[in-house]
Amino acid sequence: MPGTELFGEEERKEVMDVLHTGVLFRYNHDDLRQGHWKAREFEAELARFNGVKYAHTCTSGSTAVAIAMACCGIGAGDEVIVPPFTYIATVEGALLGGALPVFAEIDETLCLSPEGIRAAITPKTKAVVLVHMCGSMARLDEILEICREFKLLLIEDTAQALGATYKGKAVGSFAPMGCFLLIF
Repeated sequence: MPGTELFGEEERKEVMDVLHTGVLFRYNHDDLRQGHWKAREFEAELARFNGVKYAHTCTSGSTAVAIAMACCGIGAGDEVIVPPFTYIATVEGALLGGALPVFAEIDETLCLSPEGIRAAITPKTKAVVLVHMCGSMARLDEILEICREFKLLLIEDTAQALGATYKGKAVGSFAPMGCFLLIF
């Protein structure tokens, strides 16, 4: 399986540190952790790597997008513009909170096109979930301008673009919320 060749002694030690405590959850059980706070350490490193103030781990990409929307007050009756070329997590994130995903056109970047976003906006539109697809960056300057013009929240789904930058800044750090999915 791809990726298994990356598991060596260092990775085994990290996993065993957690397993030896018997605590497989991010919160509570402080007295049992034996000083191991792997999720907190990972979040701090991810935030540093992306040049952002905070990072928080969650269970899946769907959950990450749903949490981002909930934190921003997006829910039932709201429309969220999403690309048709994406993983199902982008759409599920909207549906989990009761929002209606609205598909808009993509362009040669494989990401939402500014023209597609403009054409999809209605009075019920509250947000745009921009997926940086296959490591390709969307036309961020134009999309940010559209979001400002229409007072739309931008959420960056950067599951496929960890480490990618746009004008020297990490993708996922342009919007109030950036969602990454890391699979180990």
